Amino acid sequence: TNKMLRRLLSSVGRSRLLTQRLGRGMTMMTSSSSLSASPTSSSSSSSSVAALVSSWSSSSRLARRTMASEKRAEAEFVETTAKVDAESAAVYDVDLDEIVDGDFVDVRTGGALQDRSTARRQDIPMSAQKLNDVCRLVRGLSVDEAMTQMQLSHKKAARYIRAAIHNARAAAIHNYNMNPDRLIVAEAYVGKGVSRYQIEYRAKGRANRRRQHSSHLRIVVQEVPDTPDEVKLGKWGRRHSTIQRTLERMEQLHNAAAAASATSSSSASSASSSSADADVVDGDGNKGN
Repeated sequence: TNKMLRRLLSSVGRSRLLTQRLGRGMTMMTSSSSLSASPTSSSSSSSSVAALVSSWSSSSRLARRTMASEKRAEAEFVETTAKVDAESAAVYDVDLDEIVDGDFVDVRTGGALQDRSTARRQDIPMSAQKLNDVCRLVRGLSVDEAMTQMQLSHKKAARYIRAAIHNARAAAIHNYNMNPDRLIVAEAYVGKGVSRYQIEYRAKGRANRRRQHSSHLRIVVQEVPDTPDEVKLGKWGRRHSTIQRTLERMEQLHNAAAAASATSSSSASSASSSSADADVVDGDGNKGN
């Protein structure tokens, strides 16, 4: 279908170019005939007029054929476009009238047409082996847990992986209308990039050649449907029960810290008030209680 559309567009462009060239040729022929039409010889003028009429008639026929072919090409283009739209609607089960913010929306679920989003980082200045060692930590994890792992990691590759996961997550939410709470890191591909050579200076005037490696990264996040008997999100990672216990423990620690700070502040205020009462002096210069 794409080849057919490209062929139609190229034929329309060629026909329009031919029409413009014919118009320019007719203008030049008219100007030359007006200059050559002098009263020196009537036979030469009549022959020039006949040649002009014959050339004009042939050019007009060619122009009419070109315009007809252009109209046919435009009609075929419109028909092919309508056919492609109908096929896309049949494949994706989408009503062409139901469009939200310029994007097609699945009529059955109300969500996006695809459940994957991809982000790429090119020419990362480190070897593919070092980058892949850190990518093993996030494969199969949920997006939130993978972001936390990369934020707490001290590796150099962690910031590149975290940026790629963040871009894939943002594209999934804004472009494909995915649920951010159901995203996992489905794939993390690492490939070798271009190796650049640098000079490493050694002793006694010698020099060695050192290679600076680079690598490419591709992160794919996927939306996982919600199931009632789900234990954890993704192949790896923590269970939902573990996450719930951790959140409850964090809430308890937060409440205990807030209570301790309130108790310390109240004791400090009472101690300051008691010291102020002890330092009260009466009118005779004696300190009272």
